[in-house]
Amino acid sequence: MVDFAPLGRLEPAEALLERMADLSARLLRSDVRRPITVRFRMPDADAPVGEAETEVRFKVRIPRSVVEAGDGAVRGFAADSVASFEELLACTEVIERVERDPD
Repeated sequence: MVDFAPLGRLEPAEALLERMADLSARLLRSDVRRPITVRFRMPDADAPVGEAETEVRFKVRIPRSVVEAGDGAVRGFAADSVASFEELLACTEVIERVERDPD
């Protein structure tokens, strides 16, 4: 899960989802399902929409066959997945959209 900048500082939601889907397809394992969730959250219904918090979740589904193959297969799958997530999180497409900590 990555906290992105508020909604008003990002591209339109459809474009954001498309870019993140392209990134996921490029960098995460292609042999499993890779769901993506984009969530916008407002602290109150009266809050400005452009200030809604933006959260993006990248996932990989662990196939039953990997689980059934045992400890070694699960460890290998997890290690490969972590390496892919590290690469994804280091991408410019993600970094430039991440909410900056206040100085």
